[in-house]
Amino acid sequence: GYSLESGSDKILEAMNKRVKAKYFKEQVNICREAGLVTNTSLVMGYPQETSETIKETMTQLEKLKVYPSTGFLLPLPETGMWNYAIENNGNQSLNRLGDKILISLSKQKIFAKYRVFGRIIVLESEQELSEVILNSKHLYPCIFTSSKEHEIYESIILLVENAIPTKNFAIRVDRKGNHDYDSTELASNVAGAVFDKWPDISVDLNSPELEICVQIINNKCIIYLKYS
Repeated sequence: GYSLESGSDKILEAMNKRVKAKYFKEQVNICREAGLVTNTSLVMGYPQETSETIKETMTQLEKLKVYPSTGFLLPLPETGMWNYAIENNGNQSLNRLGDKILISLSKQKIFAKYRVFGRIIVLESEQELSEVILNSKHLYPCIFTSSKEHEIYESIILLVENAIPTKNFAIRVDRKGNHDYDSTELASNVAGAVFDKWPDISVDLNSPELEICVQIINNKCIIYLKYS
């Protein structure tokens, strides 16, 4: 026996199987020509699963007269599906929170829109938001840019231009995707943007007065400032 898991190319792609459903028929026929009895296993319950994808799978098995052992998807920690489940469920929660924030701002005669980037809610408004406080928390100034190192550098220059001077700082990089740098290299390479503004400032990775947070997802990046 061996694993088909799904007879739908759509679900196989979600599983990252890197194989097409049509090859299962070829594999079954080769095994039968060699005198081997074939059976297989299925995994049901992927978020992309529909009645049509299930029908595709069961129709293929029926035509080939292969009896499946069926299991259900269980996302395990540190797997792609685990991250998918957390991110998508988390985004729903963030969207609900974003809606509440807009209502709260509207009561202050401030009109804005938001978008979710990773685990961050980003507010955009033509009105000044720097003095706004929501639930006793200040909003952080931020800039959207690409994941290119030189554009991140230039964006940090713009962010610190009107920032409050501090004695020390740290750059925190949270990165997902493939890039020409690792997180430590990027933090080191763009720190010069801060030293250009404040030559005498020092780096404190443990308890910085200013954190410059750089969050990168694939080719997009958001940078924001946090004061302790």
